[in-house]
Amino acid sequence: MTEIGLVSCTKTKLEQPAPPAGLYAPSPLFSKARQYCEQNHDDWFILWPSTICSSLTGHLSSRTMKR
Repeated sequence: MTEIGLVSCTKTKLEQPAPPAGLYAPSPLFSKARQYCEQNHDDWFILWPSTICSSLTGHLSSRTMKR
């Protein structure tokens, strides 16, 4: 079974377009959470309000998170 990690998006981000995994790189919290997920999980995804986004491709999942 694949184990995934979920990292929340942050307010701090790059001002220019970038792949999702790099967009929030300026945030120390995001960077630490990403590093933890990369070391301890098979894959990781970024949480945005009501969606999950692939950290590499930026493709949104077909499922939305329910509040």
